[in-house]
Amino acid sequence: MKRRADGRYLKQIVVGYNDDGYPIRKSVYGKTQKEVEDKILELKGQLKNGVRLDNDMTFRDAVELYLARPLTETTLHTYRSRLKPLAPLMHLKVRNLNALMLQNQLEPLSPASQSHILILCNSIMKYLIDHDVIQKNPFRGVKATHDPKRREALTLEQQQIILDAPSCREKNALLLMMLCGLRIGEALAITRRDIHDGKVFVTKQINSLGKEVKPKTKSSVREIPCPTLLYKEIRDMIVIVPHSRDAIAKYIKGLGLDITPHQLRHTYATNLFNSDVNVKTAQSYLGHSSLSMTMDIYTHLTEERSKSEMNKYEAYLDKLAKHDV
Repeated sequence: MKRRADGRYLKQIVVGYNDDGYPIRKSVYGKTQKEVEDKILELKGQLKNGVRLDNDMTFRDAVELYLARPLTETTLHTYRSRLKPLAPLMHLKVRNLNALMLQNQLEPLSPASQSHILILCNSIMKYLIDHDVIQKNPFRGVKATHDPKRREALTLEQQQIILDAPSCREKNALLLMMLCGLRIGEALAITRRDIHDGKVFVTKQINSLGKEVKPKTKSSVREIPCPTLLYKEIRDMIVIVPHSRDAIAKYIKGLGLDITPHQLRHTYATNLFNSDVNVKTAQSYLGHSSLSMTMDIYTHLTEERSKSEMNKYEAYLDKLAKHDV
């Protein structure tokens, strides 16, 4: 092992052989000798599993290298599902990939899907760079399309459509998100026993595999005031929500609404803001792990309110100029 002039340690390992039988070597760098040895140990493990680390490494090899890390069943399933739209790129060598290729695959997808896939791809490439498998991210510069609905609350008319809908489990799930700010996984896990003493108690969630699991963070475990509107809907029910995300999507479509579950939760945050609920209380109700997350929403809403007020002022000045006042 050598120490470079920049202070980092360097060691080479054989990762394969070329057509002439000569070894292909990979340089591994680290701030400490232990870091270098740990990286080499991990890379050797991948070599034993058949993952290529030479110049012929395919995108599929890169993905498998990344997914071979210790991951939960849910996370592994989620990552594989998100990468399905990139199937046409999997056979390509990493050294031949470029930003335009990824951008073309993302283009037909929704803004949310684009964002999820892009974050995952950048994480995969960063992992390879950190382990000295590649030198630069071939997807650098790719951006997801902005989702205008991501931070858009439901209109009063849209909220009324949900409130006026006949009682059913799917409606209850929407109300838990819209009136209590639950995430979709949290809403699907709520049972009749979780609503009592005027509160909704969030202690679990349904993951993407349909399994009941613990919330990801401590702040997600919380108590939220249960509005009378919600309690009236569920008080005579034993099973109050469905356990399927597909059922929710189908129900929303049946109502004639073009909205996402996240918008329902954002509507709750917006209604808290409009009700002058202080940001610290809102953080607790929303289950945000940091105050900055809630502040970001409140700041955005404050800016939107300011724009609205200024538009009113401009309209008044127009009337004044036309002597309509």
